[in-house]
Amino acid sequence: MKIIIVLFILFLLTSCNKENNRNINSNTLEINKEWIKDSLGCLKKRNNDYSENLIQKYNLKNSNISDFKKVFGPPNTTERGNLNTDEILIYFFDSYCENNILQNNSDKCYATFYFRNNILIDRSYMCE
Repeated sequence: MKIIIVLFILFLLTSCNKENNRNINSNTLEINKEWIKDSLGCLKKRNNDYSENLIQKYNLKNSNISDFKKVFGPPNTTERGNLNTDEILIYFFDSYCENNILQNNSDKCYATFYFRNNILIDRSYMCE
């Protein structure tokens, strides 16, 4: 009887885990299409609310870098962290562009995601 209960619990755990992975691995993530299309922030689709919605929708709090990038796409830039972080991913938003080219020395905003031991630990949004 104990073996049946253990097998049932294992089945439940693995089936829940597969569902979550399927959502992240899907090539047709509807909610993030606009984020990916607006890769430089020129289209004004990206913003901090959109970012937070993606994090909530795909349960990315404490996610690893690989799963995070599956949803957010490649970052505009990366940095090596310091003692508190290993890697920092930076995505532009609300940028000033001409002909889809980011203008140097123009105002822009950054969504910055901090990872330690390959796990998302913090995020910040700033404009300059």
